[in-house]
Amino acid sequence: MATLIQQLELRIPPPVITLATALLMWAVSWGFHGLHSPFTQHKLLAVALAIAGAAISTIGVVSFMRARTTADPRRPETAP
Repeated sequence: MATLIQQLELRIPPPVITLATALLMWAVSWGFHGLHSPFTQHKLLAVALAIAGAAISTIGVVSFMRARTTADPRRPETAP
């Protein structure tokens, strides 16, 4: 059983995954910069979605803190 748990351990921290995803999104948008959207408020929509994503992430971390457990999936043994 211990080897199964060791195999399932998270190897890459979530902030690194987030950064890699953001860089990939930037690269794709740079690669397809010639495409235009007829929606004129696309930047406003992008900012609103980014704010909503940050709020959801913050609410999740606050929920973990209120439950007095860890939000770090790499260290489940630190949860009470």
